[in-house]
Amino acid sequence: AMAQELETAKATAVEKTVEASQLVKNFEEAQATMREAEFMVNELVKASESSKLKMEKAKKVEAKLISQQDFLLGEIQRLNSSANLMNQEFNNLEEDFLLSLTETRSLVIALQDHFRVIQLSVMEDLKSIACDIYHLKSLVLESACLAKKGLEDVWTDIIGKDCAVSVLHLCHMGIFLEAVTGLNAEIGFLDHGLSESNTVIASLRENNLRAKGELEACSHLRGKLLTDIKSSFDRIIKKEKETGQFREKLNDFEGKILDLQAQEELLLTRSNNMFSELGFLMKEIDENSKSSLMAVLNQENLLREQEQFRHKLEEFSKMEKGMRIQQGLLKESILRHLHLFVDPSIFIHRSSCIEQNEGIEHIQELMEQHAEYLLMTLSCMDFELLVFSSELTQKSVANLSLCIELDQLRAEKELMIAQLEKYAVKVSEFEKELEIASRLADTEDNLLCKIFSGSTAPETEDTSVDLGDTVRFLQHVESEFLNGLTKRTLRTIELGKERNNLSAVLQRLKEEIVLLKVDQELENQFLVDMDLEMDLSICSHSIIADELDLKTEQMNLQMEKINALSKENGLLRRKVNEINDAKEKLSYELLNFKGQHALVTSDLERREEVLDLKNEQINTLMETIKELSKDNELLKNKTVEINDAKEKLSYELSNFKGQHALVTSNLERREEELAVLHQQRVATMQSLSTTEIEKKELTSALQRKDSVLFSTRSNANRCLDLTQQLDIDVSRTYQRVDKSLSFMLGEVTGERINSFLDDLSDGISECEMRVLKIMSEYEYLESLAEELYSENFMINFEITRKDEVLKGLSFDLSLLQETASKAKDQEDELREMKATLVALEGDLDTKSNQLDCAIQHSQVLEADIKEKIAQIASLELENATVFTSLQEVSNENCELKRQLDGLLSLKNSVDNELENKSMSIEELTKEAVELKSSLESVNISLTSLKSDLEKTTKDRNFLEGEVISLKEKVAVTQALAEENEAVAAEERE
Repeated sequence: AMAQELETAKATAVEKTVEASQLVKNFEEAQATMREAEFMVNELVKASESSKLKMEKAKKVEAKLISQQDFLLGEIQRLNSSANLMNQEFNNLEEDFLLSLTETRSLVIALQDHFRVIQLSVMEDLKSIACDIYHLKSLVLESACLAKKGLEDVWTDIIGKDCAVSVLHLCHMGIFLEAVTGLNAEIGFLDHGLSESNTVIASLRENNLRAKGELEACSHLRGKLLTDIKSSFDRIIKKEKETGQFREKLNDFEGKILDLQAQEELLLTRSNNMFSELGFLMKEIDENSKSSLMAVLNQENLLREQEQFRHKLEEFSKMEKGMRIQQGLLKESILRHLHLFVDPSIFIHRSSCIEQNEGIEHIQELMEQHAEYLLMTLSCMDFELLVFSSELTQKSVANLSLCIELDQLRAEKELMIAQLEKYAVKVSEFEKELEIASRLADTEDNLLCKIFSGSTAPETEDTSVDLGDTVRFLQHVESEFLNGLTKRTLRTIELGKERNNLSAVLQRLKEEIVLLKVDQELENQFLVDMDLEMDLSICSHSIIADELDLKTEQMNLQMEKINALSKENGLLRRKVNEINDAKEKLSYELLNFKGQHALVTSDLERREEVLDLKNEQINTLMETIKELSKDNELLKNKTVEINDAKEKLSYELSNFKGQHALVTSNLERREEELAVLHQQRVATMQSLSTTEIEKKELTSALQRKDSVLFSTRSNANRCLDLTQQLDIDVSRTYQRVDKSLSFMLGEVTGERINSFLDDLSDGISECEMRVLKIMSEYEYLESLAEELYSENFMINFEITRKDEVLKGLSFDLSLLQETASKAKDQEDELREMKATLVALEGDLDTKSNQLDCAIQHSQVLEADIKEKIAQIASLELENATVFTSLQEVSNENCELKRQLDGLLSLKNSVDNELENKSMSIEELTKEAVELKSSLESVNISLTSLKSDLEKTTKDRNFLEGEVISLKEKVAVTQALAEENEAVAAEERE
């Protein structure tokens, strides 16, 4: 028995040792898992600390939400109270509605009684209605008879008046045609005389038109000057506004830079700000490119104006040469006339032959004409010089403003380049921060992988239930973290793409900066060329000033010669007593000419600036010179013809006087005819007044008929209303009969019913007969109304026809008035023709003198033309050089345009990239929101993990206590086993 107990004890000890060894192994495995769990917990604690901050923010948000919830609860209570009030009001309304229903029931009962009374009264009123219908019938018949009589009277009046009007019209037309034929014959005679006078007037009008053309050119130039001044002021104002806008943009830009410095930690907000600022930069680059294009266009306009300035200078030099030749011719003519005065033989011959001083008067007229011509030219030169000076001042101001604008553009370009460099530095910093963020993300990914790789180790089946739950929870957390890691990796990839895009944009911006620098260098070269051209123009201006000084010296010499001539004229005055008056006039004019010439010499210095405008007029003068050269040849041939024409004109004047006497007699006849026509007009006006009176009578008759029709219509409407009421009453009677029959069937016998039905049928037949009578009368009224409408239509048609006849008569009267006014106008024109003929006789004398002057002037102009041709050849060479320079400038402009097109294409590509980036940023924001929600779920899971860890720590402590107790038991069992072995050994021994 002891041996068996020992064996069982040994077996139990062996089993316990095996169990203890298994427990030790399990405990060691549990300790390893606990260590890993502690490592995991430490890392989770770190993550929880970071999440606590977020939880605090979430708590603040929860507090706000709670406050909002309280506010909403208060509003819900208010709404509940208002709903209770509404329910009370609804209950009150239901009670009121029930009361109103009871009242309406009582009213309906009262109305039923009232309707019964009305039915009885209607049956009584039907009798009175029948009487009214018979009365209406009699009234309609009477009105029809009256209307027929009135229409017959109107027709008779209309026919008689129509015949009278037609007869008057035929009489007036015959008289008018006779007057028209007579007037046409007289007009033919007058047109023949007027055609000859119009030819002379046309020549005078041509001269006036030329003068008007010159004045219009001056006014046009003045308008151009005013428009240029306004445009310059508008440009200055626009540029001031642009500078203000640019300053505002700079201030906004500085504020954005400060915001970027304050928000360095938030990468998404910084990227948005960077994209917005890049957009602003592109807009400013576009504005700068536009301003540079405007500067280039202004420079091209300056070159064109300089070319025009050169052409004007050349034309002015040609004009000066023409003036010199004219002055020489004047001098020669004066010397010739003075020589004639001095020569004693010619003087004796004239004194003996020409006692009436015809030659002296001719010389005086020539001198007056030359003096007037010089005064006109001097006044034109003064005006042109003033205009030219104002244009030069404006051009100088415009050049200065352009230089200032170019300097401003350069400064703006430099500022833009500096800003772009700053942005490049910021972008490089942004790239570095992205790299750091990517590194941190990689480290976090590695740590999480390690954590989750440790957590996925195999577990034994003998572990406790609590450890299995924790492992499952950790696996769930692992899956969530893996999803977050995948999203974060995608986000890092997108950030890398954005970084690459930003680097590409920076490279493009750098290329644009290089292009801007190249454009700036080209503009500097262009400005240097412009300065050289301005220096050349200043040199040419100084040369022209020197030439003008030489011309003033020559004019002074001519003045001295004129003084000598004036002395000789004084000697001639003493010798010639018969022409003292003419000589005094000449001396007075010469003194005035001296004063004017002195003023001209003082004003020549000012007129240097007006040379450009004069050159334009020289071109027109060149054309006129060619025409004058042809006209002079024709005039030489026509001078002989003019003398013959004078004799013919004198003969024609005598004939014209006879014709004028005939015309006056004809005019007297016409005045008599006009008096007769006036009387006829008075008669026609009287007839028109009578027709108007008749028209008024017709309208009054029509109004009466309309009133009758209105009364018939009202009666017809009453009949219709009565018929409707009858229908209603009949329907009601049928209803009553049905009710009464239904009521009587149960109480009354068959004989009573038959008698009652017979009575009802008789009453109904009577009602039907009355209704048929009313309907027949109504149809008769409708037929009468239609007849009245047709008669009214015919009357209106006749009235319109008579209105047209009256319009024709008024038109005839207006024609008669026009003929009378035309006759008066012809009288006035004849009087004017007399005055013009007298004036033309004087003009012929003056024009014969002007022909001689024009011949001399044409000779002078021919000499001027030869000199100007030589100058034109030299100017053409200069124009060729300028044209080559302009071609070079145009080629440069084409290259700049190509570069601008490339920049615009780059801008479009950058805009597309910015749009793509904005889309990617929106997607990132959505992912950030999703990550926040996942972090909140992770925080919740962390709290649950903490609670599970606390449980596991408690279980671990409990297991450690059990292990200690088991070790003690094992030690006890080992001691017992040793004792048993010792006992067994002793027993064996």
